[in-house]
Amino acid sequence: MYFKQLISIALAALILPSLSFSQNSWNMELIGKAAHDGSLEAYSAYEDYLYIITEKNNPTRFLLSVVDIRNPLHPHRVQTMCEGEVGQTLIVVDSLLYVIDKSSDTLIIFSLNVPTAPVEIDRVSIGQYFENFERLTENILGCPQFYNYKLIDIHDAMNPYVFVDVNLTYIATEGQLMGNYLFISGHSLINHYSYLEVFDISDTLNPISVYFCQMYLNAYPRIQIIDHYLYYSFLPNGIRLFEIRDPSDPILLDTVMVDYQIFDMQLSGDQLILMGGFDSLLTIDVTDPARPFVTGAYYNQGGSYLSQLIENRLYIISNGDVISWFDMEEPQNPQLIGRYIPYSNTRDIAKSENYVYTSVNYGGFRIFDVSNPVDPVGIGYYKSDYQSTKIRVFDDILFLADNYAGVRIFSLASPLNPVLLSTVFFESNAYDMFCSDSLLYMACDDGFRIVNISDPAYPAILGYYATPQFHNNYSTIISNHSLVYTSESDSGICIYNVSDPTNPIKIHCLDIPYHPAEFFLRDSLLYAATYLNGLIIFDLSNISLPVLISSTPPSARALYLHDNHAYLANSDGLRVFEISNPYNPEYISGYFDDGYFTGVVAENDTAYVSAGPQGMWIVRNEITTTIEDFHSLLPKASALSNYPNPFNAITTIKYYIPNKSEISLSIYNLLGQRVETLFEGVQNPGEHMLTWDASHLPSGIYFARLETGNRSENIKMVFLK
Repeated sequence: MYFKQLISIALAALILPSLSFSQNSWNMELIGKAAHDGSLEAYSAYEDYLYIITEKNNPTRFLLSVVDIRNPLHPHRVQTMCEGEVGQTLIVVDSLLYVIDKSSDTLIIFSLNVPTAPVEIDRVSIGQYFENFERLTENILGCPQFYNYKLIDIHDAMNPYVFVDVNLTYIATEGQLMGNYLFISGHSLINHYSYLEVFDISDTLNPISVYFCQMYLNAYPRIQIIDHYLYYSFLPNGIRLFEIRDPSDPILLDTVMVDYQIFDMQLSGDQLILMGGFDSLLTIDVTDPARPFVTGAYYNQGGSYLSQLIENRLYIISNGDVISWFDMEEPQNPQLIGRYIPYSNTRDIAKSENYVYTSVNYGGFRIFDVSNPVDPVGIGYYKSDYQSTKIRVFDDILFLADNYAGVRIFSLASPLNPVLLSTVFFESNAYDMFCSDSLLYMACDDGFRIVNISDPAYPAILGYYATPQFHNNYSTIISNHSLVYTSESDSGICIYNVSDPTNPIKIHCLDIPYHPAEFFLRDSLLYAATYLNGLIIFDLSNISLPVLISSTPPSARALYLHDNHAYLANSDGLRVFEISNPYNPEYISGYFDDGYFTGVVAENDTAYVSAGPQGMWIVRNEITTTIEDFHSLLPKASALSNYPNPFNAITTIKYYIPNKSEISLSIYNLLGQRVETLFEGVQNPGEHMLTWDASHLPSGIYFARLETGNRSENIKMVFLK
C-alpha cells in the first residue's frame, strides 16, 4: 500500500505547471515505408514474376504489384501500378496480362515483354461484373461469379469476347469443359447446399442445363475432370467421384479422401494434387481415375487454396495471404521453392546489421533489407502457425514469441536466411522474452520461465515461477543477472531474485495503477512504457525501496532506448524524449501520421517502427541543430541529481554548468511552493555540490529546481524520516 501511495503522490506532482518540460528544435521525417500491400485478392505468375492484386481500405482501392521471385529466398516487390483502377481479377496468358477494371467492366490488357514493367496495350469492354478468371483450355477463360458463369474466347488475344453466358441460381466456384459440355460447381450463401450443374453449350448463344444436382454439403466445392470421371471436392470432408461418360447423367460412384478438408485440386500428369485445411499437399495417383490412391504428402504450415499450376510449378495461397510455390516435376514429392507475404500487419520489430525483422499477426516474421532506408525491400519471411507477438534479437540469435507454439529460436549467422534451431514449447501463451548470458527469460500467461540456451539448438527449462493471476497480452520481462522484472496484470511490476535460476523467489511487487508494456534497464534505472502514463522511470538503487523518479505522458505501447534518447511508440505516433537527466525527461519531437505504431527500434538518427496494418516505417530525426550545439547556446545545468534518494534528513545535490552564469537552486514542496533557496548568484563552470538538511520539514516528496538563464531543470527527492 505504501508503494501505491508514494507513486500516486509522485504522479500528481508531475502535472504541476511550474514543473513542465520544454521542447527542442527537432524535425522528424518519414523517409521510407515498407507498407503492406493490402489483403490479397488475386494473383498470377509469368516466368519468374508474380503479379498480385491487393485491396486497400480507407478508401477502398485495388493495387497491382509486380514481385520478382528470381531469387526464391528473397522475393521482393519491384513495382506497383494502376492503383485504384484495377479490380480483384487477373490472369496471365502467355506474355499477356489480363486485368479487370471493375469500375468500368473493362478488360485491361498488358504486354509482359518486359516482365518487370507491364505496358498497357488495350482496353476492351467485356460486359458485366467479373469475380475471377480460370484458364480452361489454351484459348478459353472461365469466369465464375455470383449467379453467373462466362466463357471468354482469347484466340485473338487482342480481341477477347464473351461467347457463353449462363445464369445460375447459386454462386459459381469453378468450371470445367468436356467437349461441348460445361460443368459448374457452386454453393449458396443462405443455406448449406452445394451444387453441380452441367450445360450443353453446342449452341453458345443458347446454353441448356442438362443436369442439376443439389447436395447438402457445406461450401466452396471444386471440380476436376479426368478422362470420363469427375472429382467433386466438398467441405467438411472428402471427394465425390462421378462417372460422366454421359454428361447429362453423371453417376455417383464413391466418396474418397473422407478424412480431409479439400479446398482446391490441380492435375499434373497422372497425379492429382489436393490442397486444404489439413496443412498438407496430398498427391493421389489417378492412372485409373476410378481407383485413386495416395502417393505423397507435404506439410505446408496452414490451409492451402486458390492454386495455379503453371508448367511444373504449383502456386498456392496459404493462411494469412502467403503465396508459396513448389517444384512439381515429381508431383508426389513437391519441393518448396519460395514464399512471399504481400500482406503483413506488423506487431513488433527488431534489427540486426542492415536487416529488420517484424513479427506479423498471421504468424512468423518478415525480413527487410534496410541498407538503403529510403527504399526498404522485403526479402523474405518465416511463416509459423500461430499469431506471433514479440520478436527479439540478441547477438546473432533471433527469438520469436509465438503464442501457444512457445518461443522459437533462430540462428542469424546468415541474416538473410534465419535457420530455426529449436522451439521452447510449454502449455501456455508466450508473450515476451529477454536473453542474458546463456539464459532466456520468458514471460507467459501463467508466469515466467528461465531457459538454458548455452546450446540454442537444445534449450532446457531450468526454472519456473507461476503467478496466481494470468498475465495479460502486454506482459514484458527483463533481467540484470540476479534479478528479473516482470509486469503482471494484477500486481504491477514484480521483482524476483533469480540468483538460483532453478528457484526464482519473489522479492516484492510495485502495486501501481497501470500496466507496463515494455521494459529497459540502464544502470540502476528501470524504464517502462505504460498504457496509462507513458514513460515511467524507477530508481532501483535500493532494490527494497524502488522509487518512481519521473513520468512522461501520454500512453505508450513500446519503448526503445538509444544513447540519451527514449523512443515511445503508440497508436497515435512516435515520440522522442531526451533522458540525459532521467529525473526530468525532455520531449524533443514526434512523428504523427495515420500509422498504428506497435514497436520501435532506433539506431543513430533513424527509428524503425512496426506500424501495425501500415507495415514497417522508417523515420529519421532531422535535427536543425545538434543536441550539443543546441545546449551550448544556453547557460544550462546538466546531470542534476541528489544522493541518497530517498534520504533521511540530509542529501547531497550535484549539478554541472558549462558556462559562467547566474543560477538559482531552490527547493519546492508537492504544492509547488518554494520552501528554501540553497543558492542564488553567479557560479563558474564545472561541477558543484550542495547539501540540504531537511530535518525541520515533514516527510514527503520535494523538488530541487535549478534555473540558469532561460532554462530550468527539476529533480524529485523523497524525504523519509
